[in-house]
Amino acid sequence: MISVGSHSEGVVSANAMFDRCVALLCVVLVVPVWLVNGALALATRQPLLEWHLKRDDLGRALVLPVFSCGLLRESAYLLAIFKGQLALVGIELECHSLAGFGISDRWREQPAGLFSSYGTLLRVGYVGQSPAEALDQQCENQSLRAYIAILVKAVVNRLLFAECGLRCTNEFDLLGLRIHNRKLHEAVTFVTEAPKNSCKKLFFVNVNSVNLAHNDARLTDDINCADLALVDGSGVRMAARMQGIKLLDNINGTDFLPHLCAAMAEKGQRLFLLGSAPGIAEQAAYNLKTQFPSLQIAGHYHGFFSADQTDDVIEMINASKADVLLVAQGSPRQERWINAHSDWLKVNCALAVGGLLDFTSGRIPRAPQWMCEIGMEWVYRLWQEPYKKFNRYVIGNPVFIARCVAQKFFRSR
Repeated sequence: MISVGSHSEGVVSANAMFDRCVALLCVVLVVPVWLVNGALALATRQPLLEWHLKRDDLGRALVLPVFSCGLLRESAYLLAIFKGQLALVGIELECHSLAGFGISDRWREQPAGLFSSYGTLLRVGYVGQSPAEALDQQCENQSLRAYIAILVKAVVNRLLFAECGLRCTNEFDLLGLRIHNRKLHEAVTFVTEAPKNSCKKLFFVNVNSVNLAHNDARLTDDINCADLALVDGSGVRMAARMQGIKLLDNINGTDFLPHLCAAMAEKGQRLFLLGSAPGIAEQAAYNLKTQFPSLQIAGHYHGFFSADQTDDVIEMINASKADVLLVAQGSPRQERWINAHSDWLKVNCALAVGGLLDFTSGRIPRAPQWMCEIGMEWVYRLWQEPYKKFNRYVIGNPVFIARCVAQKFFRSR
């Protein structure tokens, strides 16, 4: 058994003292529960505490106390935190999310903990950073301020996106929309290995998509025609959780695109950008080429073209010999356009990507990473464009939640 009985040298003493203060405060709050647990143990002639063997994600073993009966049985972990056997932030217990990554010495310096930066990313499905990168970042900055920031994000994330008792499924129905549950690498493979000229369709489904489709049967049909419809955003993730479904990755276009471009560059595939205002697609193409020098940009064109120009645009795309087409025209126009012209588009895969080119071009800055990590990127977007996004978020989010609650209620009857 590997001992993790105290904080290793890599963790500053201020963090350990903070842990003890938090543990002591929590003990004061749960003392009434502990007294009830003690009375139950006495009445049933059971020992007050049991000792359970646990392992952290590095495989290190430790023995932790748990109440033998009663409420909040694992609150006895507070005793281990106060004694320094367990940290609030460190290498999580039995999260099983570091498999496949090489274990570095810096990781071993981290104590076993209840929360971690990488666990937070996994629960929200954030794919902008790998678990290994998140843990490396956690190891690099061990100041008390960074420690508390990780803890706060982790607690908020755990409350919003707890996965206990959820089941995994390949696809599910959300208010009439068929949504697929995939890992990031599966989505990338779907695009890069799509058959030649098959024009496979990949759409991203967020809260706004669901709200629009609720009042637009044609959009519902368009989204359900997708070969792959992926979850985009914390709102849909929470709705899936209400159905008891565990989603794998939150694959929004902004986080997905770098992985797709890297894979396309490796395979020598060509990318065409279509949509947004004049100049935006061109700037996005330039930025992608700068980031991925070996990526082949087949072409780009703005989204402000008339129906009479559609044939010319399709001819331009086909002449470019693009393998993958990004269509950024907003819902429902982009999904409708792809479905209407998929038989004439000679691309392997067409993706409806909403405002992706605005982010890629730099016209609209992305939300800070910490907001993405707790599923609150929409708050930043609302702050950026309050008038434009008011109905979408301030009105749309509560309406979406109400519809999901109603769906759950009627299904349970």
